[in-house]
Amino acid sequence: LALSLTGCNRIGEYIASKFWQWSFVTSTLEQDLKAEELYKALQNKDQTQVQSLLTPTLQQELKNKHQDFEKITQAIPREAFSSMEIINTVRTAKLGEGKTTTVVYRYLYPNAQVDFTVVFDGIAESTDIVGFHIHAKLFEQQSSEQSVELSEAASQAKHI
Repeated sequence: LALSLTGCNRIGEYIASKFWQWSFVTSTLEQDLKAEELYKALQNKDQTQVQSLLTPTLQQELKNKHQDFEKITQAIPREAFSSMEIINTVRTAKLGEGKTTTVVYRYLYPNAQVDFTVVFDGIAESTDIVGFHIHAKLFEQQSSEQSVELSEAASQAKHI
């Protein structure tokens, strides 16, 4: 009986350690720096810099949707943000889409909050950006929200 309880404890510890590994997924410093560079390029409306940070497929998608670039850049306040935090990081593997790491960065401004979601290719340390999404919420007298997405997956889905 003592031997079987020890075995159960070890199995439980193993399962708990695996759950712990997947529960606290974090982005890499390189991913965070690239996402910050993309955010600043969008904030400055620097389409050339934005293009240089994206995968070739996403670059083409952005060229085809110039109006989306305007919407995206309008959603980001021009002033400096007061704080930034990472609010979520998820690693996924989807059949037909592959493996991705998605990181949500929250930028706070005096009168706005911008959630900037960046999708990196792969579930490891890849810095290849395959999609991003901006969700801006203004805190003025009349609250308003704006949301714009650009991704390889959305582009491919429209062509199927």
